[in-house]
Amino acid sequence: MAALSLQHMARIQVGDNRRFLVTSLGEPFFWLADSAWDLLSTMSREDVDYYLRIRAAQRFTVIQVAAVTTRAVGQLRPDVYGHQALSEGGLSQPQDEYFTHLDYVIARAAAHSMYVAVQPWRETPHAMGELLHDPGTVLAFATWLARRYREQPVVWLVAQGTDAPSRALVGSLIQVLRTQGGERQLIARLPLASAGAALAGDEAFDLVMRSCGPVCASVWRGEVLAQDAALHPPADTAAADGGAAAVDRGAAAVDRGAAALSAPDAGGIAHAVRWGGYADVFAGACGFSFVDGRLWSASEAAGGSPPTPWREALFHTAAEDMQFLRQLVESRPYLCRIPDQNIIIAAAQQTCATLRATRGADGPSGSTGSYAFVYSRDGRPVTVALTKLTGTLIMASWFDPRTGVSTWLGQFAVRGQRAFVPPSQEDWVLVLEDSARHFQQLGFGSDRRSNS
Repeated sequence: MAALSLQHMARIQVGDNRRFLVTSLGEPFFWLADSAWDLLSTMSREDVDYYLRIRAAQRFTVIQVAAVTTRAVGQLRPDVYGHQALSEGGLSQPQDEYFTHLDYVIARAAAHSMYVAVQPWRETPHAMGELLHDPGTVLAFATWLARRYREQPVVWLVAQGTDAPSRALVGSLIQVLRTQGGERQLIARLPLASAGAALAGDEAFDLVMRSCGPVCASVWRGEVLAQDAALHPPADTAAADGGAAAVDRGAAAVDRGAAALSAPDAGGIAHAVRWGGYADVFAGACGFSFVDGRLWSASEAAGGSPPTPWREALFHTAAEDMQFLRQLVESRPYLCRIPDQNIIIAAAQQTCATLRATRGADGPSGSTGSYAFVYSRDGRPVTVALTKLTGTLIMASWFDPRTGVSTWLGQFAVRGQRAFVPPSQEDWVLVLEDSARHFQQLGFGSDRRSNS
């Protein structure tokens, strides 16, 4: 069965400012992704419909899926209907019956205005055994896959190691995806085990991902990540008991990631995920990916503990909360936003680990903007330079990243500096905006929580 034509979906592409993503219609696009790597082997079409319906309601825009996964070294998982991905001939003989399930996922995601990010194979060369032994066979499979989905609303995900053979294979893989796939389909590098910044060769990718905390990664334009590297503190993994490794590949990482989200301190995990997302997006990232190990395998136990049913896991606080990050950044002029720690009256190196600021650059010469956001990680008071805002009066409010609801503080003259104290010692976002712009009020909130 040939792949369905979904040309009505606008392409995702890099915006003119080279920092953010837009659609081919010129509309801003915020990458908010969920990772369901083993979806093809664990979810029926009815399950897929339910999963996508919930993630669309939670305002996710991308679903990350692996085309081929393994259950043991050299043993591929069939799809949920028992179809094998490959024949006895290995990667050189993909089976159409298997990939029609991926066709369905892409089509149903598009029906919800979501894109599918596809990793050709999920595991390391060791886990794939002899299947990845011959680079020629690997590239033949990649060519087949790229041609099948060249007209689809697909983004390609590629894992790159640091050794020379891995870099060489990835370089050839990227060339295949560029020449055989859709001309403008984006290619993203998955995060490595370390939470590093840019790597040599990142210029070959359209996007790079960086581990930014437990079970999450931020999505960047490569040159922006390198340029703004000084803004990034080490990823916060303490609360996750090793959960940051969930952005790595392999079964052990799945177990740790799921165990972290199932732990009694899961609220602390959600807080760490929020900090990772807000901090990196305010620092210049163009998106965020959530990684719940329980959805990788949909129903398997993690860490020896009883599994949380995957349908219940969909409503985990750490996933629910990130829709409000998207709500916030899309609510104000999007493509002009820049990171700017100088809004905060304190040395940037003293505030970077607890306060993160971003603002519009739509004022004269970009030195001021019509709005600014400051994320306070732990309810720390924020003293800001109001002269970074345009206009003569600014409106101030606290935005709750747990509910999406705002608390209005009042109007203030644009002069000097002013201190704002959050309502509690939890995380909050200070929202400042030029009163004359009459921006839409924030605060639609959410009716779903982790105990739904």
